[in-house]
Order: sequence, then structure tokens, then C-alpha cells
Amino acid sequence: LYPRLARGSALIHYGSVAFAAGALSNMADRIRLAHVIDFIDFRVWPVFNIADIAIVVGTICVLWALFVQKKEFLP
Repeated sequence: LYPRLARGSALIHYGSVAFAAGALSNMADRIRLAHVIDFIDFRVWPVFNIADIAIVVGTICVLWALFVQKKEFLP
């Protein structure tokens, strides 16, 4: 499905990059420190970090592009 989507679907590309960057960042923390450093705390929500935000935003972008955006397939 991914290769057949129109080349103009930047949302999938940017979403995939954001997801991968967040995952790699968390993995680097796990390898280097044996835990992930979470530093954003709103007191009423679980603590998270910027990599977690990138993972969530990237996932939302890809899902939006796949299921909500008008699909233009290549021949």
C-alpha cells in the first residue's frame, strides 16, 4: 500500500519520520541509560518526553493520511 500511494503524500513521509525519530530517541535512552528520561509533567497526565510526542504525532499523521485524506493512487 505504501509504495502505491501518491508521491505527494507528504503527511505519510513526515509522520513516518517523526515516529521513527521518536522511537530511535527512546531506544537510544534505553541503551545509554537503561531507562527513558521523561521530563514533561502536567501533574494530571502521565509524564512524557518530546520523543513520545513525536511518536504520537507521527502515528496520527500516518493514520490520518491513510484513512481520512482523499486517496490518490498511482497507476
